[in-house]
Amino acid sequence: MTDSQESAREETRSAGATLFFERVGLLGGAIASLSMIASVVYDWGFFTALGISFADAPTTISDHIQSWLVWLPIVAPPAVFWLGIELLTRRIERGMTEDEITESSPSPVWMRRFRDSPYFFMGAMGPILVALWVFFGEIFFEGLFFGLSICWFLLIGWVFRHPIVRARHSHLFRWSVYWLPPVMIGIFFLGSRSVESDFSSKEYKINVRSISSTKNVEILRTFERWMLVRDEHNAIVWIPMDDIGRMELVQTPRPFRGLACIFSKNWCPQSPPKRLPDG
Repeated sequence: MTDSQESAREETRSAGATLFFERVGLLGGAIASLSMIASVVYDWGFFTALGISFADAPTTISDHIQSWLVWLPIVAPPAVFWLGIELLTRRIERGMTEDEITESSPSPVWMRRFRDSPYFFMGAMGPILVALWVFFGEIFFEGLFFGLSICWFLLIGWVFRHPIVRARHSHLFRWSVYWLPPVMIGIFFLGSRSVESDFSSKEYKINVRSISSTKNVEILRTFERWMLVRDEHNAIVWIPMDDIGRMELVQTPRPFRGLACIFSKNWCPQSPPKRLPDG
């Protein structure tokens, strides 16, 4: 191998490594930006459910950045489950596309109608769920997320179904427009519903230094400088972190008993876990 060939190979390797790290940097920046946006949207939904404006909330940028520690553990398991189902489905279908599956069927027309039927059903459910919320209000709030997401999918599918519109936008742009708004809608609803979640509202006894008193409260969220609680009068109160002298969990969490406990109490823990002594 000549020196010129070796030099060309080294330049190719160097260019490939540079391109790889550039893409990793772009991907990392995109993930960080989307995570920040998702955290702000989550907090927006959380404060909206409490009737608190962002302008009135004494939070900082670091509080919103740390919000991913709240919503990521909730979002990650369903996302991993959905990914597993998607991969399993692709394996069962042997990696074939929709057209290939339809054409390989003994009755292509019936197969296409069968595979399209869930989309027609979901497409009809979207406007119905939104209409139910409009007419009956809060009782159908849980279905509003699915209704809005389905309506968005219908709208974007109709827009990009036109061949000229589809040809003038990249696949990445179409994918982003298709998925990102429903994901953000879901995170907003997740934040709004976290107010009533058992995981975000446990009863504590806290000692407030400024009033030399102990109060029973439900901790809704803890921020860098403030703690947001619901007191015994069901009022939403901001307490400075520096004003909290002592905090004690009122109810000891019950251990996970497992499915076997349904059939026999001998398999159930008979006492709650021991608490560590104070101090």
